[in-house]
Amino acid sequence: MGLHKGRTNNPNGRPKGTPNKGTKEIREILNKIVSSELEGLSDRLDELNIKERLQVLIKMMPYVLPKVESDNLEPSEERPSIPLISWVNSEGENVS
Repeated sequence: MGLHKGRTNNPNGRPKGTPNKGTKEIREILNKIVSSELEGLSDRLDELNIKERLQVLIKMMPYVLPKVESDNLEPSEERPSIPLISWVNSEGENVS
């Protein structure tokens, strides 16, 4: 018939903070994969064109740099102007 809802054979349960066995194994495997990929990352980035390299770096930034909180400006305050950046490749073509 089984146990009634809310009952368990182990009333103390798993100690707090103890990871699931499967989760622990997956994290170890992913850690090894990521570590080996990081070794060759610089060479792989060098093979990309500027636009692709910037896209990869932008995607990686949140994992390296802390998040910046935006300033809450009052509606009467003027917002600072942001300069437009344009990238030009070696042939003089705009890649932004």
